[in-house]
Amino acid sequence: MFERNDKALLTTRIIIMVIIEILAVLSLVMGIVLAVLVHGAMFLIAFAGWFFCWLLWVFARLYLSYLCDIKLIRNKLYCESNKNLEVFLKAKSERSNSPEMQDKRKAINTELAHLQQLLNAGVITSEEYEKRKNELTKVN
Repeated sequence: MFERNDKALLTTRIIIMVIIEILAVLSLVMGIVLAVLVHGAMFLIAFAGWFFCWLLWVFARLYLSYLCDIKLIRNKLYCESNKNLEVFLKAKSERSNSPEMQDKRKAINTELAHLQQLLNAGVITSEEYEKRKNELTKVN
């Protein structure tokens, strides 16, 4: 039902990234040409162009990830497949599987197991267990 919209999002992502790359190359070439032909300080235009391209890239990625999240929620709501959004999903899963995130999950799981032992031993009440469990899982 929504596959066409998902493909449009992917196409938009590709087009925006290509345009940003072209702008980055053009700013570098223009800065070099102006530095050679006019004045050496004109090379700063290349740096300004690269900075502008970086800002554009950051905002484009942020906006596209926002749109992707909306599409993921919509697809989940209508029981649609997310196969057309695999490019976006892959990037998110790589971040969530980082060594830092794995260490954090291990620490939380260890703490939850310890809390479960305290609950089973009667050291803490079920209310205290639920409160601490919610605090731990809220951070993640």
